[in-house]
Amino acid sequence: MVAVKRERAEMYAKGLHCLGFWHTHPEPRPTPSHADITLAKEHAEASKGDFEGLVFAIVGTDPFPLGFSIWVHDGETMWRAEPEAL
Repeated sequence: MVAVKRERAEMYAKGLHCLGFWHTHPEPRPTPSHADITLAKEHAEASKGDFEGLVFAIVGTDPFPLGFSIWVHDGETMWRAEPEAL
């Protein structure tokens, strides 16, 4: 985690910001792990004032759309993005 924090500080100093992450999970319908939530919280807190939250896209083993989830951490809470009915 020390290396991640150092790299984030170096990138922020250059005006570059992490807006989100994507990764895969082995479960059919993915949800953020404890490590995901911790990482998202740290990045969201570090960027306060620059943008409203950190986006997490997680791909599971079920076919789309069930195997795909989007989450946003605002520095306090990890929120699941739910699709709107058309």
